[in-house]
Amino acid sequence: MTVGLSTTVRNNRLTQILNAIDLGAGPGLIRIYDGSRPATGGTVTTKLAELTCADPSGSVAAGVLHGGGKLRRGYPRQHQHLERLR
Repeated sequence: MTVGLSTTVRNNRLTQILNAIDLGAGPGLIRIYDGSRPATGGTVTTKLAELTCADPSGSVAAGVLHGGGKLRRGYPRQHQHLERLR
């Protein structure tokens, strides 16, 4: 079964995600780990990269979350493979 969401619903959902990223002082972080995602409160696996978002981190339009700027790298050696994917 396929569920389609209207643009308004997608915008509202993405706005909540964007608000969570931008919550608090300073820029939001995107952390990339190896392995499966642990359960909430579970043991975290090995961090491969930490990317710092712009502040504010982006905008939402037409059902898409757009990044607001360049990501700043952390752990450059471990996430060189991410750069090659661009």
